[in-house]
Amino acid sequence: MNIGDISDTFDPDRNPEIDPVLWEIRRERLIELMGEGFSWPDIRRWKQGPWYVNKQHYGAYVEDAEASGITSQSLGETGILVEGGTTEASSSQLASQGGGGHLYYYASPTSSTGWQDKYYLYPISTIDLQLNPNLEQNPGW
Repeated sequence: MNIGDISDTFDPDRNPEIDPVLWEIRRERLIELMGEGFSWPDIRRWKQGPWYVNKQHYGAYVEDAEASGITSQSLGETGILVEGGTTEASSSQLASQGGGGHLYYYASPTSSTGWQDKYYLYPISTIDLQLNPNLEQNPGW
């Protein structure tokens, strides 16, 4: 990758509020350090929680769900995601997609609470609050 080649069109899925070069640097850092436990603290430090959390994530693409043994229709198991949607495909939707699609694991995170700003801070433990009356709980906890 040449930094000079990075423009607004380099990664069409990036957060448009972030400079394209900075986005690529952060993306590479997330990929390289995810196995070492640095990804989540980085996302919080960069204030990008909503960008990463409030979206439907999907798994690998499966050509033929039936042949792969994927049969869930909201049975709490892995199913197939509706193309361009955020829910599990019904039997008819799956058929209209040619019997395949991306794996679907769970409901859209925004269907419940989604990202909350309180997640940028950890809660202070009850023991610490009891030991030091000058401490106050972090907002939202």
